[in-house]
Amino acid sequence: MDLSNTDDDDDDDDNVFQRRNNQWIVLVDDEESIRLAVGDFLYDRGYDVTACSDSDSLLQLIIQSQEQQQKSQAKDNNGNKDNDDDDDFRIPDVIISDVRMPDSDQNGYELVELKVLLLPKLKNIPIILLTAKAMTEDRIKGYQCGADVVLPKPFSPEELLSIIDNLIEKKERRRNHNKLDEIKSIMTQNSSKMVERTDIVLSNKERQLIELLSDGYTKKEISKELSLRRDMKDDDLNRVLEKLYTKTDTQTRTELLRWARRVGYIN
Repeated sequence: MDLSNTDDDDDDDDNVFQRRNNQWIVLVDDEESIRLAVGDFLYDRGYDVTACSDSDSLLQLIIQSQEQQQKSQAKDNNGNKDNDDDDDFRIPDVIISDVRMPDSDQNGYELVELKVLLLPKLKNIPIILLTAKAMTEDRIKGYQCGADVVLPKPFSPEELLSIIDNLIEKKERRRNHNKLDEIKSIMTQNSSKMVERTDIVLSNKERQLIELLSDGYTKKEISKELSLRRDMKDDDLNRVLEKLYTKTDTQTRTELLRWARRVGYIN
């Protein structure tokens, strides 16, 4: 048996598990057996999972998350320079919902439609609908309502896991691409091809941080990326960022990136 790649495979598995630890999956199903079985399976694969018995519980969960984040921000606002992140409150990364929930006022189809009306920020959450019927009409209705995937029961747990991984990866790529486009747009506004002379010298860590910021990474994503690279401890991030602000006489991420572009640290 060839064991030469065993260590690499173990490292890959650890990285996948660590990435999933930062993702929040909400499962909505009125059957407790389904909530326990699917919830435990996803939890064992690394995901942060919350199970709800109906859509009302889900909406209440999101409202509580919003309220907790608002309280936390109120405490942290004093002296916090980097308030331009758009993570106002935590929302699920993926919602999995059963289509038929007799004891709930809303079924899975209505939940898909309601999330767009409730809060604009919720409209980009991928939704997987679970249906006991494999009929084409049910799948079409699910997609027409805005579901990303309609998965008929019974399904393979490994298939569900692959679907979730894929949806989250696509969402992250889309979000990073949008952030990058936004930053590039800001950088090109009233920009000049001339590069200003500067006596400010940046360390390797500071250069890495600026490059990740210019690629559209949030503070949370930067912390995760540098942690995986083992180039910077999580508690070093704020210290390096504050030092950058002081050295460059800037106060926000946008100002910092404008300065970096002017002096030629980024294109």
